[in-house]
Amino acid sequence: MKKIIFSTIIFFLLQCCTIFASFLNNSNYVKIMSDIEANIYVDSNSTKSIRYEPPYYIIEGKMFYEFFGSPEIFATTNLFYYDYSTRKVRVKELNISAYSSDGTLLKIDNKPSAIIDVSAKTHISTTAYSEAANFYFIKCYNKPFYR
Repeated sequence: MKKIIFSTIIFFLLQCCTIFASFLNNSNYVKIMSDIEANIYVDSNSTKSIRYEPPYYIIEGKMFYEFFGSPEIFATTNLFYYDYSTRKVRVKELNISAYSSDGTLLKIDNKPSAIIDVSAKTHISTTAYSEAANFYFIKCYNKPFYR
């Protein structure tokens, strides 16, 4: 019985160490949100301004999702559509990738999603998108999108 308990504890500790040894510890990845299930990061080096026609902007950026208990780290490459006059943001996922904790690409799915409004902040994913949208806007234009 003691061996089973000891083995379980060792397994749990190894899982924790694997999570903390993640490639997301690099300074390019900025944690924008954390909850009971996951940490969510943005890749500060993936920021690309696609459209600059005030009050309309489009920025491309990458987000990473580190779900606790999952051996994979997921990433989405997104287009953020901004309307500065109404403070509305919409997002479209261009692709979803899965990585190992050391950063090795495991798989990629290139099926774009529908464009969704993330201004409402009613669910954690829309809140994470809103935080990412604000981060990328500041990174590109040196001013916050949300007042």
